[in-house]
Amino acid sequence: MGKGMVKCQHCGLDHWSLRCPYRHQLAQLKEMGGSGDVSPTGNQHNSSGMAPVGDGAPKVAKYVPPSMRAGAAKTGASDDRGWDRDQEYTLRVTNLPEESTDEDLRDLFRHFGRIKRVYLARDKVTLAAKGFAFVTYLSEVDAERAIAGVHKHRYGNLILYVEWSDN
Repeated sequence: MGKGMVKCQHCGLDHWSLRCPYRHQLAQLKEMGGSGDVSPTGNQHNSSGMAPVGDGAPKVAKYVPPSMRAGAAKTGASDDRGWDRDQEYTLRVTNLPEESTDEDLRDLFRHFGRIKRVYLARDKVTLAAKGFAFVTYLSEVDAERAIAGVHKHRYGNLILYVEWSDN
């Protein structure tokens, strides 16, 4: 490996970032909240921590998630199927027997209202139920009725626990 192949993220010199002799000093400067700081090499840095483009230093690109990029929708989260997650009412069902199926759960929860989807967690190898599932209702009232009706309900030889999911 020739010289100049490795650039430190902290000071921009030719060494590994983990071995930077200035990293602790630069961390203290950042904690103190300076908007523009000077690295030990004398390079002026802007508030993003990148060296200015005009001084010949390479510009460091930072990853920006698609949801935070310019033009991204800022209102509510919706998934690729057009569902608005703000309008979902998901319950977490735990203490399910291994022999549970999606249809069993759908039959059990169908009496409380319209179900959007049922997800039963399964082992990838054996395909046996892992003991928990998520049931999503179209209405909050239906979901509350399901909690009241099924929480601590006997199902097979186990007692089910139903509560709001944290999504």
